Amino acid sequence: MQKALIALLLFGTSAAHAGWVGYAETNSAESFYDPVNIRKTVALFEKSNQFWQIWSLDLLKQAAADGHQSERTQYEFDCFAGQARILQRLSFASADGSGRVVQKTQQASPWLTISPNTALQQLQNVACRGSNRSASH
Repeated sequence: MQKALIALLLFGTSAAHAGWVGYAETNSAESFYDPVNIRKTVALFEKSNQFWQIWSLDLLKQAAADGHQSERTQYEFDCFAGQARILQRLSFASADGSGRVVQKTQQASPWLTISPNTALQQLQNVACRGSNRSASH
């Protein structure tokens, strides 16, 4: 199952930005999201349209200490609480979000409060877009 997921992530999008939409640029990375794979999370006792998952592709402007140059991260947003967590992250040796995986994390992080005026807030706006997805909209 894990190998199938990795294969899908590696080969599901052939070119780094093919189909990906830019949402932020910082001093350290240029960030894109995958508009095709924004998904509602179905959870017991949740409010309607509260939780959404989205993939982000970060192209690093400088290689990280372990040598990776790009990352694909799956985030989950609680659109009503204004929080996010990382569900999984893949770090790639190449600068285009494909190729050899340098590091992978497949354990959900704790929920984080999203700071205003950050790339993560911009991604939250995309994931929680629409009048029914966010209390702030």
